[in-house]
Amino acid sequence: MQGIGDILQAIEQTPDSITHYAKAIQLYRKIQESSADRLRAMAAEAKALKSMGDGLQCLQRYSSALRLYEQSIELYYQIGALRSDNLRSFLGKASTLVAIANVLHFLDRSAEALVRYEQAIHIYHSIAQVPAETIETGISINPAVYLAPAILSTTF
Repeated sequence: MQGIGDILQAIEQTPDSITHYAKAIQLYRKIQESSADRLRAMAAEAKALKSMGDGLQCLQRYSSALRLYEQSIELYYQIGALRSDNLRSFLGKASTLVAIANVLHFLDRSAEALVRYEQAIHIYHSIAQVPAETIETGISINPAVYLAPAILSTTF
């Protein structure tokens, strides 16, 4: 369902994409309740929440988008607490922080937006410090060592 939402968003069928993202979110929540692969379902839900927020932002429904982005970022923080070496969750967290900052900017909350932009930049800089072989193979060096500053500095 999320894939369909992504396609609809790409062809500017935003209202329909939002409907598919909402269905995907419901499905991911059910999977979390009954699955051993809870982290994957949480990450999928976080991504769907962000995507749905992106659609609402396109429709200039900034307050609604902000609420979804905040739900998404909370899931990314939960994932990080359970598994601190998950690079995808850091990337998702950073891109969601940028989305939050963009909405805050549109809502004339520039000081708050700046804080979120700075948090995202810090995460991106930390990710850039992870050796390529760690990202490619997932072995040799624990990426959490490089991401520890990002873990500590982006809490709310």
